[in-house]
Amino acid sequence: MKGKRNITAYIALKLETELDISAEFWLSLQMDYDLQLERNKLKQIA
Repeated sequence: MKGKRNITAYIALKLETELDISAEFWLSLQMDYDLQLERNKLKQIA
C-alpha cells in the first residue's frame, strides 16, 4: 500500500477476502486517488 502500487481488481478482491471490506470500496478509493492526482496536475497547468 504506502502509495507505491495501484489497487487492482485482483488486489481489491484479496483485500475483500482478508479484511471483509468490499472490493468496490477499495476500487473506489483507488479511483478517488487517481482523480485527485489528475486534478492536481490540471491545476499546475492552469
